[in-house]
Amino acid sequence: MIDRKIRVVDLSEWTGPVSEAHARCMIEQHGVEGAILQAWGGGPNVGRRNDYFHQAADAFDRAFKAAGKPTYLDPYCWPPSNWEACVRWIGNTKSLMSGAFYLDVEAGAGMNQSMVDGVRVAGWEPRVYVSPSGWDELMSNTSRFGDLKLWLARYQLRFQRPDGYYRPGWAVNFPENAFGNRDRIGGWTEADLVGWQTTGTVPNFCDESVDTNIFWESAFKPKKEEEDEVTDKEFQAYLDQEDNFRRVEAWFLRGYYSAVAREPLPPWLVTNLRNLLKFYPEEED
Repeated sequence: MIDRKIRVVDLSEWTGPVSEAHARCMIEQHGVEGAILQAWGGGPNVGRRNDYFHQAADAFDRAFKAAGKPTYLDPYCWPPSNWEACVRWIGNTKSLMSGAFYLDVEAGAGMNQSMVDGVRVAGWEPRVYVSPSGWDELMSNTSRFGDLKLWLARYQLRFQRPDGYYRPGWAVNFPENAFGNRDRIGGWTEADLVGWQTTGTVPNFCDESVDTNIFWESAFKPKKEEEDEVTDKEFQAYLDQEDNFRRVEAWFLRGYYSAVAREPLPPWLVTNLRNLLKFYPEEED
């Protein structure tokens, strides 16, 4: 299949509630084919869940279906250290997502390998959202995470309005010139890009405020492990982190007493029970 470029919007809690009518307007009047929704992070209440996430996902899903288009949705979360709370908040709405999970590296919050491993073990494909300057300042331009796909934030001044806001930034030759005068950012080249956020806030966009992006359509079709299971090596790497090991222990205890705690084991942990049994075989008599 030949990949193609599509128009994508991203929304945060600042956007507020999104109706199906608003989503259909974006699709019909602006040619939008995908949306990246903030599940956790900034907004009026920084560093917490986005209360509009589920409603927005449902509205876009219904609007895409009404337009006869595939549902292209994925979440992003800030700070990356809150990935676990973010996964819990997304919950069953994951069924509407394509499977990528964007760790939002900005505003003083970096990322580490434990966060990446945790997201992957939870059944998502971890990816990175960051600007060139953000990667320099927060991650010292490390190439360590170059194996992850990149959603780049680099606003184009030619789309900026006199009032400081932006107009839609679709007119770019993606992915060319996405890095500006740089050949690489960390371990990434332009070939590693899945999307380019070309503008900051675009107001009055079908009566909503959004950021505009150009993505490859394939970005919403991530390769998944068979039966959504992580490999033994990935799961062992996750357990090798002491904090993660203790977290799994705590989940098991809550699972044993779920009738009291009313908090069953996370679905991804149940899915990977086969892996757990390999690591913790029953003692021989």
